[in-house]
Amino acid sequence: MKRFFIITIVSFLSTSAYTQSDSITASPTSSKSLKIPILLERITPERITYFSIFTGPNLGGANDPVDEFGEVQEDSISTWNQVSFQWKINETKRFVVNPRFSINHNIQEGDALEWEDPVFGVAGRWFKFGDLTFGGGLNTILPVARTEGTREDEIIFNPGGFNSIDYQLTPKMSIGSWVWGRAFFYEGRTDIDDTRYAFFLAPQINYNFTDKLGATVFYQFDGDANKEYDMAFDTNQTLNVLTTISLSKYITLQPMITLFQESDFKLANGNFNMWLSGRVF
Repeated sequence: MKRFFIITIVSFLSTSAYTQSDSITASPTSSKSLKIPILLERITPERITYFSIFTGPNLGGANDPVDEFGEVQEDSISTWNQVSFQWKINETKRFVVNPRFSINHNIQEGDALEWEDPVFGVAGRWFKFGDLTFGGGLNTILPVARTEGTREDEIIFNPGGFNSIDYQLTPKMSIGSWVWGRAFFYEGRTDIDDTRYAFFLAPQINYNFTDKLGATVFYQFDGDANKEYDMAFDTNQTLNVLTTISLSKYITLQPMITLFQESDFKLANGNFNMWLSGRVF
């Protein structure tokens, strides 16, 4: 209901800006009244998008997902969600505000809905050179918008972001990698073992069968480093096979099978996941 209310208000502001702008064009007005639709245009997002990650059941028959060792993670079927409000900076970049929350679908105790730290930053295409494209987002949390858990961890900033590099081999096939990284800044903490940097790399190959159907295979490495720059990769390296189904220009489904290197990529020790993305306008 809250999300619907926000979208309704934004839509109303967009409609109002358009209506007032149209009427001003039709008849002479003062310079003061001309500023009203310009202000609404600036405060109204140019675009609102949505992205979620559903972590689903084990492919071997367990009702819950498993970890890289095949151990069942009880009561952990969940959906992570992000709504992105975007304001145009120029033709290739936007200022973004991304509220985030997660939903546990089979929690036994406590709240199923958990709000996470919103992030603020810039998203877009950084450069394009022929068939090579690099883009994504750079953002951080802000001290004034931290959740209770982040305050307890004394993290005040975590600049970083999710980016992708892509090279178009043919009209239907491309190769590249997703790259994610964050640095963590703490308030009043100097523990040498605190995570100072976290990252993942996900080399991939993509193929589009049609305009509405595609497939991606990617391998994900996760890692982190502490204050002394001691870098380590996690054990949960994954091989992922993802299908992209464009239902319309407003919604895309991406069901996915995730297999773990630690479990020798056995199908019975893998999970079913799904991404859902779309836009309001």
